[in-house]
Amino acid sequence: MGYFENALTRKQNQRLLRISNNHPSWVHKFCGLLLSLPGTVRESEWTSIFVKRFNMGLDSRTVAHVLLLFALVAGALGLARQQAEVEHDAARPGPFAACSRQAQQARESDYTDQAIAVYQKCLRLKPDWDEGWWYLGTLNYDAGHYRESLVAFRRVVKLRPSMGVAWALLGLSEFEAQDYPAALEHLARGRSLGLTGDEQLAKVAPYHEALLLVRRGEFEAAGKLFSVLVQQGVRSRDLRTALGLSLLRVPLLPSQLDPSKDALVDTAGGVGESMALRNYVQAESGLRQMLADFPQTPFLHYAYGTLLVRVGRMAEAAEEFQKETKITPDSSMPWLRLAYLALTGDRPAEGLETAQRAVRLSPTSSVAHYVLGRIYLKQRETTSAVSELEMARQLEPLSARVRYSLSQAYAQAGFKEKAAREQGEFERLNAQPSGNPEPLPDPDDALEKQ
Repeated sequence: MGYFENALTRKQNQRLLRISNNHPSWVHKFCGLLLSLPGTVRESEWTSIFVKRFNMGLDSRTVAHVLLLFALVAGALGLARQQAEVEHDAARPGPFAACSRQAQQARESDYTDQAIAVYQKCLRLKPDWDEGWWYLGTLNYDAGHYRESLVAFRRVVKLRPSMGVAWALLGLSEFEAQDYPAALEHLARGRSLGLTGDEQLAKVAPYHEALLLVRRGEFEAAGKLFSVLVQQGVRSRDLRTALGLSLLRVPLLPSQLDPSKDALVDTAGGVGESMALRNYVQAESGLRQMLADFPQTPFLHYAYGTLLVRVGRMAEAAEEFQKETKITPDSSMPWLRLAYLALTGDRPAEGLETAQRAVRLSPTSSVAHYVLGRIYLKQRETTSAVSELEMARQLEPLSARVRYSLSQAYAQAGFKEKAAREQGEFERLNAQPSGNPEPLPDPDDALEKQ
């Protein structure tokens, strides 16, 4: 009777006790019957089942007592069964939990296609499962399904916007899918957020970002990323080729290079490696040999002049930049270098014409307007200085060096409030990790963007 007593109220237990005292044998039979009945038996069937099995000529009073026993115990037993079923269902894993375990097992067993299919099924059950999207993305990426992986990584970065490795893998997927503008943006964002915890990705992602910078013509920025990889000990034919393209200022991806140029670009890449490691003697030897073998190659003299600037041989550097103007007269870069050498050498009048030519050749170059504005500022041509530096600010609003020089120009013009505002912007930008701590940056930084 104990099982039923736990299922009944106190009052029901008292009534059941009286019945059991009066009819102990029938109660025993009755309890055995109830325990043997399946949970699907309806209450309307209880009486007929009992009568068929135990109708031995009971008097009406006894039958009434037994039916009361039915009502009390069977009702309570039904509730107990329902509770047990609820508890059993709660203990049993739900469809998503079972699906996620199956996906994990397939992934860890290297059953890639099966794992992808199961993760897709799980994500239909739980669309905001960031871990599922992450693994779906990595599985597709490793399998070479780049369009599928970029879809998955887009969901990851939406759910986890501060996850740098997800942004990087999104960018790499977009690179392979040839969506280059989006790839460059997302690779840069991943690097800014941090790629800690994945040593391989921390090299692969900046390499591809630098490739895209070369493709876009931002050679100095690309060269800095390549140089970090070289300094970290990375060596490969692809990296050497990319360094060569950057040094020679060829806006192509390695896969787009004419095979007839392989030897030239590879040699330039070796020079680039030496410069990254600050082995300037070896780099100079390589450049001299290249100039002897390929004297009319665009930007070889420019590269040699850049090296000479780094070792402080400014007069020789100016000669190389002058030679470059003869080979690439339509490029603003050698003119900008010449103008900047004159500016930093305190010869602003000498640099004025070359800076003006650089602006004419590259009217949308913030650096060209910046250098020309600095020269005007040195010559105290305040109105022209303000005009050029305001244009540089418009083209590159996040440049600390531009804000610093513009604050000086406003002060020289007597615009105190504007000068204070630009000085404040300079200090704010300069305090950021990407800010340049010096108001007068080195030539490579000053000419970073074309």
